[in-house]
This record gives sequence, structure tokens and C-alpha cells, in this order.
Amino acid sequence: MPVARAATPAIAALVAAGVAHEGVQYRHDPRSASFGEEAVNELAQAGDLSPAQILKTLVVALPKG
Repeated sequence: MPVARAATPAIAALVAAGVAHEGVQYRHDPRSASFGEEAVNELAQAGDLSPAQILKTLVVALPKG
């Protein structure tokens, strides 16, 4: 997911340091109790990554803004 500008401070730091990275998305399960654990599990299952290789920045859209 190419981004024209950094969406978060974490992405800005990666860009500034010249670190190769990729933004990915997953569909959130509202029954999940932990955004972080859910993100790692979903992303590890979707690709060839181990949970230890996944660093995340969560951007959450709330229904009421």
C-alpha cells in the first residue's frame, strides 16, 4: 500500500531512516479483545511472516469518529 506521505509518526521514522516497509490491512473482528494480538495473528496467517517479524502501527476508525 504505497502512501504519498507518512500516515503515522512510526511510518515517518521508517521513511526518514530509509527502511523498506509495507503497509497492510486486515478486517477487524469486533469480538476481538486485543487489537495488537489480533493484528499479529491475522497478518502472520495471511503471509509468510512469523509473529516476531511483524511490527505494527494501528490506525483505528471509530464508528462515531
